[in-house]
Amino acid sequence: MIRWVVAAWLLAVPAAGHEFWIEPTAARFEPGEAITARLRVGQELSGNNLPYLPSTFERFEVIGPNGVETVEGRLGDIPALYHEVNGAGLYIVVHEASAQTITYNDPARFARFAEYEGLDDLLEAHAARGLPPSGFQEEYVRHAKALLPVGDGIVSSDRRVGLRTEIVASGQPWTVEPTTLTLFDQGSPLADARINLFHRDPSGIVTLHPLTTNANGKADIPLNTPGLYLANAVIMESLPVAPDDGPVWRSHWASVTWLSPPK
Repeated sequence: MIRWVVAAWLLAVPAAGHEFWIEPTAARFEPGEAITARLRVGQELSGNNLPYLPSTFERFEVIGPNGVETVEGRLGDIPALYHEVNGAGLYIVVHEASAQTITYNDPARFARFAEYEGLDDLLEAHAARGLPPSGFQEEYVRHAKALLPVGDGIVSSDRRVGLRTEIVASGQPWTVEPTTLTLFDQGSPLADARINLFHRDPSGIVTLHPLTTNANGKADIPLNTPGLYLANAVIMESLPVAPDDGPVWRSHWASVTWLSPPK
């Protein structure tokens, strides 16, 4: 039965969705209860729920006051995260997906992707490399985090957890305090890069706030209201052109999410 469930999910999910994110099921958890969250892929905070499926990820961990713990689930579980934690504090859920590949047979699709993600020089760089306008492949990797507070009085903050491309949120954003995002790529802050900030308010309305990092790789969040927050950024890496028509680009998708309760 599980095999049929997984197969149905693979058929339902498009070859390349837009954002991939970890969506907490609650804004705050109580000590002694399990933390839970959904893996989701889609666009503008709407999309599919993905099951726990080890063949689709390289890393799935919970980092908390007691260190790093590997997420162990049952094949096909939704929500994909159900994890017992010990004590109060901030728990950072980390999910690094296995690499997947997409083929661009329509030049307009690649152009829309570049525009949506704020990759202003991508089409020019693509042409400068002498690559064809269609029929080429891109490999993509998702690097996702979520901030799940357990208990009250938390003083810990988000931090770097060793992802190739990573967004770090300052302070305690789940308390709707002013927050700054920092985008890292290969360990260094990335200047003049796009971060798409999505917000779903308690009534379900979703808004997009495109942000641009400054010289220090930082961008201030322009709102501090309740709801679900997703910060997403895409970094493109050029790959050598292989004789077997393999991928010529690798995209690294970084995301961080948190849920702020109504005041």
